[in-house]
Amino acid sequence: MAIFPAELWEIVFDLLLTDNTLLTLAAVCRQFNTRCIELFLHHRGVSLDAILSANPASLDSDSLTALAIYAPQEDLPFKMLTCVALDSYDCPRLIVCLDNIIRRSPKLHVLSLSFSVDLFGLPAHESQAALAQLCGLISRFANRGKSTTSRKADPVFILTPDTMFTCSVRDVADWKLHNWEFNPPQPRRKLWFEKQKAENLKRSTAPAGTTTRVYSGGIANIPVLHRLISVDVRFIPSSNNFLVVLNPSRIRFLSLNPHAVDIASEQCIQAVLDHALLPEFRFLYLLTVVGLGPTQLHRFLTNHPSTCRITYSMRVATASKSGPKSIFGPPMRHPSLQHLALHIPDHPDPQGHSLIAGLVDSPYLNTLDISFLSYTPNPAVQTDNILGALECLSTSQRQNIQLIMFIHGPRDFSIFQKAARYTTRAGALSELSCAWANEPRGLQLAQRLDCVAKMEVTVLSAPIGRRLLRWCSLLPMLQQIKFRLMIKYLRGVSKRNRLTGQEMGTAREQFLAEAMEALPHVATVLCEVT
Repeated sequence: MAIFPAELWEIVFDLLLTDNTLLTLAAVCRQFNTRCIELFLHHRGVSLDAILSANPASLDSDSLTALAIYAPQEDLPFKMLTCVALDSYDCPRLIVCLDNIIRRSPKLHVLSLSFSVDLFGLPAHESQAALAQLCGLISRFANRGKSTTSRKADPVFILTPDTMFTCSVRDVADWKLHNWEFNPPQPRRKLWFEKQKAENLKRSTAPAGTTTRVYSGGIANIPVLHRLISVDVRFIPSSNNFLVVLNPSRIRFLSLNPHAVDIASEQCIQAVLDHALLPEFRFLYLLTVVGLGPTQLHRFLTNHPSTCRITYSMRVATASKSGPKSIFGPPMRHPSLQHLALHIPDHPDPQGHSLIAGLVDSPYLNTLDISFLSYTPNPAVQTDNILGALECLSTSQRQNIQLIMFIHGPRDFSIFQKAARYTTRAGALSELSCAWANEPRGLQLAQRLDCVAKMEVTVLSAPIGRRLLRWCSLLPMLQQIKFRLMIKYLRGVSKRNRLTGQEMGTAREQFLAEAMEALPHVATVLCEVT
């Protein structure tokens, strides 16, 4: 470099060298290296200093190629690295470049990759090579500085568009995604004719699911991965583990259920809620509170402002030692939440109340959907749950909220069955069903629900619907109500027993007349029978 003045070298670099030559000369010496990389990036409208100082740093295929041969004396400063629109057809070479950068970036905690084309859509041999190298890269990144003496030493949490599970960090390198497999159990040794048969029946299309070994040592059947266009890998400092999200831009819903706990673990659920970033997320289904703390759901919704619907259904009581009393706090005004649906159980459910109380003032919340049994063995507990949920709704500052009620069985046979044994039983159940709607505190609560402007009530018999008329008449701002009577199969599902169109029409007209008489101040009263 000292042979010529620096100004002369600048003229040489600017006038005589192509981009490929710049990358070749970058290996001559350290002075050439830095200057050639700067000029190479400058030709693409990017500054080397800007890349090194950005957090997160964003790289394309060309920038990744240049930084792979960039050789400063110190380590690369990256903490968060985002690689966008990487050339899928050049994926093996780019992964080698990325591996080089990762090894020289000891502070790197977040790695996000997106590809120009679905890796499963490449020609078979190219797809297999790209997927295998990508899995190896993820495994090496998640295994930096960790023990390699035990295969089960370091779990890694996996989230895909269809499932979540936990496996060993070393097992990630053994994924056979090209064959729609993650970590299949060790097969027994096959005889020669079985091998030939398996080869003849080799699948050309993806199956619905694949059997996978999970970190706990068990076996689970999980949905296969059909596409791979983006990957997000994040280090979790609190647990010293990694969260790997496959296709984060394609994940629109998340279901937290007992099956997810079995194959993923509580720690995996906590990692997803605390650290996952899903740009297209819309729907959250809460079917268990295991693994949920009072702030994790709040943090997840804060990180996902596009969430528009939450469904909560706790049909099985959760042991107090494994479930918190509150799953949401502090209250928040979620910017996109529109629909909140809850199944009211017949066991104590403070978690559901905390969810409503925490989100009831969201500016675009327009529907609260609650469903429950019309009669349960624990009517007092169910009454407390229903009134507790409605009490939380009464504190809302919103107007024009639609309240949807779906009241499940038991079916009341008193209208259509002539046998005395059915009439007696149905009458007793009718007296007990929806008792909350006729209790003094329930009637007082109805008068405070001035946020409810619309209602939709679905019941399985007309008598149960009649028991709600008085309660509905006390709603001060109610403008529209629709009753749906699901009575077609009250006598049975066979064609001989199901109700005729004439019988259903008569039942509808009779109920509609009673409803309009009981709700004179409501502008629109509708009734539908199915």
